[in-house]
Amino acid sequence: MTKYQTGLSSELLHNVVARCPAGIVVANLAGVILDINPEIERIMGYGRHELVGQPIAKLVPEEARPRHNAGYQAYAQNPSQRRMGNNCDVFGRRADGSLFPVEIGINSIGEGDDMVLVASVVDLSERRRLSDTLHDQDKKLAAQAGELAKQAAELRRTNEVLNDSNRTLEHFANVVAHDLRAPLRHVSASLQVLEHDLGDELCGNNAKILQAAVTGARRASAMGADLLELARVQGAEKEFEIVDSALVFDTAKDNLDDEINDAGATISCKTRLPKVRGNATMLIQLLQNLMGNSIRYRGDNPPNITLNCNEEQIDGAAMWLFNVDDNGVGVRPEERERIFEIFARGADQVASSCGRPASEGTGIGLAICKHVVEHHSGRIWVDASPIGGSRFCFTLPKV
Repeated sequence: MTKYQTGLSSELLHNVVARCPAGIVVANLAGVILDINPEIERIMGYGRHELVGQPIAKLVPEEARPRHNAGYQAYAQNPSQRRMGNNCDVFGRRADGSLFPVEIGINSIGEGDDMVLVASVVDLSERRRLSDTLHDQDKKLAAQAGELAKQAAELRRTNEVLNDSNRTLEHFANVVAHDLRAPLRHVSASLQVLEHDLGDELCGNNAKILQAAVTGARRASAMGADLLELARVQGAEKEFEIVDSALVFDTAKDNLDDEINDAGATISCKTRLPKVRGNATMLIQLLQNLMGNSIRYRGDNPPNITLNCNEEQIDGAAMWLFNVDDNGVGVRPEERERIFEIFARGADQVASSCGRPASEGTGIGLAICKHVVEHHSGRIWVDASPIGGSRFCFTLPKV
């Protein structure tokens, strides 16, 4: 037993040193190693027999030994509890000559010639590696954040340009549609007067040409009205409130009363309709356009139109799914996405039956529907209906 063990049970001291999670080195005032624990053997790569009796400087990098020796002697003259390597770089030297960062805590036991110095050694390699990794990740994240900020600024600028362009286009559409309607009405009225006054005198191609001119003028006038409506829907900010979709359905149905009677159409609702958050005027127009479409593009039988609504989980969100079914001419699968573009109409709709003019629709109504639904954070699409025609589906968020 060495002198520093005096007064302690050798078994107790051995257990304390052996089980300490940090490396322990015990040295005398001359800097000679008296004892080590297994952790020192592990982190330094030396066997016990290779260190006990050797100068403690053996564990210090060669270039740091002069400074270490001077510091050790100065500490031996004035010992106190001290920590090294926490705020500055201190390195240990392994048996293979490699260096690694360490944190050292040093204190003294005993007095006078019996004094020994006890050093705890902690390997900081893994801590430094993790710190460097985190530092690198912080730099990468900072760079990514800077890039995202640039992209966000560019996106804002792009959105501003697009918004300006949209406002310009909406104003243009508004002006053009409004300014064209008056002369178109005049042309249409004049053509109808000619048709009335010269009806008996016209025959063959002349009668067909006049009829085509009247029809074209009417369609152009209807298109101007729809363009005005589209510009109105897209342009103004709409206030949202809690809206009873049952009242929306009833109002849209009442607005179509003349068309319903003329076509002998049946319109019904098969489910209870919910309250939603939205703009009542826009939602009325949405249902009115969809049901009006079903009447306009009907088949040989009187239109049968049904509305139903169910709650669905869509992409993790609670939504109301509305379905408008009809028994009309339908929409071909390859046209189901394009049909919502402005001025787009399906081939079966253009060539609708029952002797109605092929130019009856303007191709703007569904574009308005798409804008209304997306303005309400929903989605709209068309499928085949179980009753033989089209099923127009749209979603609205549940409140």
